[in-house]
Amino acid sequence: MSPRMEADMEEWITLSRRRMQRSSILQKVGEWGLTLKTARRACEPRRVRRMAGGAE
Repeated sequence: MSPRMEADMEEWITLSRRRMQRSSILQKVGEWGLTLKTARRACEPRRVRRMAGGAE
């Protein structure tokens, strides 16, 4: 990694950190969406099982 790239990375990390602080609401929404996705994924096997064993 060239020193220039490293400096750019550091700048990008600093900027994205600042942006994250500014958009903490967006971050919360993102976390909520992620939680929703995880919950949906956790429900998926059950739903598949219910569909497979629907004749029971």
